[in-house]
Amino acid sequence: MNIFQSKLGFKPQGFIMPGERPTPETPEMLVDLGYKYWMSALHEDLPYLLKVGNKGELVSIWLADHRTGQADACRPTRELRDDMMTKFGKQIFG
Repeated sequence: MNIFQSKLGFKPQGFIMPGERPTPETPEMLVDLGYKYWMSALHEDLPYLLKVGNKGELVSIWLADHRTGQADACRPTRELRDDMMTKFGKQIFG
């Protein structure tokens, strides 16, 4: 994450799962690293709030297509963004 932050000038807020099988420790590691959301093809179709023990929460988002990174590809981007902001704006953006 430090490399991303140094190159981009800001800290990434979300994590896109590169594989299909997370370890049981994955959610806790993501919270420890400060991520706010986690995208994976294995999540439920609708976003949900995942409580990670007493460490915090992650917004879990279904990733429809690993190759393009387009979440919920059948919905217009603006509609998806507005829906996510309404449901999870505080968790993702503080």
